[in-house]
Amino acid sequence: MIILEKNNDNNKIYASVLVRILSKIIDNIIYLIIFVPISMFFYIDNIYYQIILTFPNKFIIQIYLIIFHTIYGASIGKLILGIRVVKSNFCKINLNIAIKRSSVDLFLSGLISITQIYTLLKISKNNPEYNNLTSLSQGIIISDNQPILAKIISFIALLWIGSKIILPLFDKKIRGPHDILSDTIVVYKKYL
Repeated sequence: MIILEKNNDNNKIYASVLVRILSKIIDNIIYLIIFVPISMFFYIDNIYYQIILTFPNKFIIQIYLIIFHTIYGASIGKLILGIRVVKSNFCKINLNIAIKRSSVDLFLSGLISITQIYTLLKISKNNPEYNNLTSLSQGIIISDNQPILAKIISFIALLWIGSKIILPLFDKKIRGPHDILSDTIVVYKKYL
């Protein structure tokens, strides 16, 4: 299992799995602090507003990652921890590479959004009292009415997330599947 490895050829050091996980935790905390209150401000228990906000809610984190990786080579969590995403030749990544790096997440978010909208539309036809229920009751109804395809897509998304944690443990350059797909690596900034 590889947690930290020095690349003797280029004198670069790849970010450890633990540091990468910590950067993701920091990003998620920032997301919760900034975007959840904004979502709650616009959130109304009306099913039609939920349908309208489904796509923006699913894609905000991906858009944030693409923009920050393109401009700074890192998300806020990575910036705080002093790591950067670069091409495998240690050059800065561009917009195309940042999009490619997030492409599977974007695709899965899109599929999840479509199945969620389908579920909400189905509920709006079959359950006219939905808007009068508490958020918890609405969540239960959504879960109960999801098509099997939505559950399969969610399971695939969980496998994808898990592969981002497990694969780097066994890769010499500590790359996740999104790094391999986009030919990127995550390194400590001080060695760039």
